[in-house]
Amino acid sequence: MNVLCLFEEGRLGGPQIRIHKVAKGLKQLGVDLTIVLPGYQSEQFQELLKRDELNFKVLMLHRLTKDVFHLFKYVLFFVPELLMLMWQLFRFNPDVVHVTGAWQVKGIIASVIMRKKRVWELNDTFLPSYLKPLFKLLRPLCNSYIFAGKSVERYYLSEFNLASSYTQIIPSPVDTSIFKRGEGKGEPCLDASKINVVTVANVNRVKGMERLIEVASHIQDKRIVFNIVGAIFENNVPYYESLIEEIDRRGLTNIRFLGAKINVKDYLESADIYFCTSDFEASPLSVWEAMSMGLPIVSTDVGDVPEYVSSSEGCVHSRDDISGIAASILDISNDETKRASLGASSRKVAVENLDTQFCVKKHRDIYTKVVSGEVS
Repeated sequence: MNVLCLFEEGRLGGPQIRIHKVAKGLKQLGVDLTIVLPGYQSEQFQELLKRDELNFKVLMLHRLTKDVFHLFKYVLFFVPELLMLMWQLFRFNPDVVHVTGAWQVKGIIASVIMRKKRVWELNDTFLPSYLKPLFKLLRPLCNSYIFAGKSVERYYLSEFNLASSYTQIIPSPVDTSIFKRGEGKGEPCLDASKINVVTVANVNRVKGMERLIEVASHIQDKRIVFNIVGAIFENNVPYYESLIEEIDRRGLTNIRFLGAKINVKDYLESADIYFCTSDFEASPLSVWEAMSMGLPIVSTDVGDVPEYVSSSEGCVHSRDDISGIAASILDISNDETKRASLGASSRKVAVENLDTQFCVKKHRDIYTKVVSGEVS
């Protein structure tokens, strides 16, 4: 079986890491998945695919964005890029096309025109109002849908009444055989004399970094340090600078921006607590990886986090409960036995529910059903 997966966003993030893991697993099952991605800001993604000898094709593709300049180019090149995607579909002649993201519509339109069977992966719980009419127009044209989590399913079934018989919930996968403690490559990445709270996220507004600053300002314990592992892309530099200004204004010294890291696992190995600060998530891979590493989780109430994180694995709070979040971090920080217990339960949940093997097999099953005509 040949699958062509189309991306209009090349920056390395959760959806890109997800499909990289799926492609690796499918390759072992005899499914040939080729990823089409843009060249812009995709260097890290490309390196990841090269490292594992996975098939990919780089094209000039523009993504839909609020940035006026990029939006102009998206509109200007829409038809040429659509034709280019149609040519790739003709060349590769895939059995099924996999499109990731509700706003990445060029792949859906191209596969409809070329009469290719389609699977549309939806991985968000909020679609901007200006995109809803376009999605409503295109939704009947898809053979099947993948929801990245139960929260995504609830959102799209309620907002757009998608037929549940044509859908499958597949959470973001974590390789629990790799993401486990005791697999570090040397010296700790973080200061071992501190209680290290780690957040893994590219720096942008959706990740709610202002919340991390507020929580850090509530905590006066000098042992506790907040470490943010994630890229700062060009369009988010003004946002990052506003965060630095706020940190300086509050006189905080317990927040560290560490930048993008390939060896995220090593930073989780050095961590004591994982903190998810986000305003919006679906199936947050960074949280699942932290759970697989045996870390206690403190998180906002987003996406599918409450489905897998209970009081046995950590604490989930409403997004505006700053004092509650801070109290949870302090409580877990002050009790080493509790940290170990919560971490052990996190690891168990990840192994039993979120391992890559489950995710890969579900992808293969839905591709097989679409290709065989079981769903149409």
